[in-house]
Amino acid sequence: MQNIQYSDFQDAFLVSGVALAPAEFHGLMTGFMCMNPESTERERERVYSDWLSGVINTSTDKELVDRLERLFKATLVELEEFSDFQFRILMPDDEASVDDRSQALKSFCAGFLGGLGSSHFGDEIAEVLADLERIASLREEVGESEENESDLFELVEFVRVSVLFIFSENGRER
Repeated sequence: MQNIQYSDFQDAFLVSGVALAPAEFHGLMTGFMCMNPESTERERERVYSDWLSGVINTSTDKELVDRLERLFKATLVELEEFSDFQFRILMPDDEASVDDRSQALKSFCAGFLGGLGSSHFGDEIAEVLADLERIASLREEVGESEENESDLFELVEFVRVSVLFIFSENGRER
């Protein structure tokens, strides 16, 4: 996701009237991917296209749909290359405030949980999901400090590895 920037999606969502934050949408998309590890690329694209048209009005903004398809493909590549731990959460860059990035992480977690739906998972995944629920429910504003920056970094890494774990485990179960 080297060339995919949070700010590009923020602007496109605003113009297109998408009510979700980009991080929340990315979480929703990623959760959906974890629940639908289709075996072929064609099946994935068909299932994703159906899902996307249920989430947003895909007939209004072709540029946004193209952008979301690039995000989908980039995310899938990062998830499938599990051993490289390349998965990246769509968040504001490091120049944004700790609070803005914390809010994006919280939104990603909420979207991810929504994308997983109400499926039942084994104990290990259930524990991870409980932690992600706690992150998604954080309500405090996060001030600028080195300690908060460090804590945010650790939380982002925890969420990244958790998503990779869930994707990997759920794909194995199918």
